[in-house]
Amino acid sequence: MADKAQIRLLHTDQCAPENTRAARSVLTDALADFGLDYGDAVEEVLIETEEQSREHNFVGGPAIHVNGQDVDPAVREMQVGGLGCRAYITAEGFSAAPPKSMVVAALREAGFE
Repeated sequence: MADKAQIRLLHTDQCAPENTRAARSVLTDALADFGLDYGDAVEEVLIETEEQSREHNFVGGPAIHVNGQDVDPAVREMQVGGLGCRAYITAEGFSAAPPKSMVVAALREAGFE
């Protein structure tokens, strides 16, 4: 199952590029724990329109999705749409990227071991 999982980094030009870089770095680190390479495993998607936002269940960027589900369980049921930025709540406070533990949990939920 895991080798067919879809992993996406969704982002928008409305947010600072360093936010996307931070999310890319966290995802790269999380994937390495599973022996996966970012370049081979991840599709990056630039969200440019409200329609794309709704189509991809995007609630703000950057966002990491595994099999169409946001890695942050707290936003999975939120109404989607918009091209804004988002912040993640971590043990250290607010962050532009999800904590690695959240990404790892989502990958495990998708069947990665």
